[in-house]
Amino acid sequence: MGSDGAPIFGLNDQVVANMIAEKRNGDFEQYFFLINNFIKHADAKAYNRHVVTGMTKPGDLLSVGQEALGLLLLENYRATWEQHVNALKRGETIPSDQVIPTKYTNPGNKRNPWSMEGMQRFNELHAEVDQDRESDAGKKFENDFKTRMLAEAGRARTRKRKAIPEVEVAAVHDLDSDSDNDNGSGGRPRAAGSASAISDLSSRSSTAGVPSIGL
Repeated sequence: MGSDGAPIFGLNDQVVANMIAEKRNGDFEQYFFLINNFIKHADAKAYNRHVVTGMTKPGDLLSVGQEALGLLLLENYRATWEQHVNALKRGETIPSDQVIPTKYTNPGNKRNPWSMEGMQRFNELHAEVDQDRESDAGKKFENDFKTRMLAEAGRARTRKRKAIPEVEVAAVHDLDSDSDNDNGSGGRPRAAGSASAISDLSSRSSTAGVPSIGL
């Protein structure tokens, strides 16, 4: 908790601890938030391309180890992030050379960056995530996650299509012609803007982009 009583990212320590402990067997919205804001960064580019669009379930893209590491990093750096956020709220900046203690890592120790406790905790989380994914609740979570992403991606595409104005344009010149009346066909002007060309241009103009989630 911060000095003003506000939990970091709107979540207090107990809520985060429960999210990590229950995973897919707990509240859908809470673990959805955790995957979609933290664990996704194990492979954010592929996640935005395949999971955000609803093409792939998160568990099919992110490995058990990647998910376990994401949870471990959240536990490890939570106090550090909290101190930085609280400093920003006060209009202060924590010096870059100031070392803030973490839960499982040894700052500055390149030979042994993770403590024995941290390595043991990773192994625990790895086993928990593996079991969680195989449970009935875990499989349902994966399907519901994909359905949710498909729906959100569909709404995003619909909004983008509606944002493209439909303007009627009359073609004055044939783009294939060298002049107004001479296009190499005996002086007979060709129809300006063939149906196939307009259809192709229309389809390319109305293609919706894939939305990405802002962090």
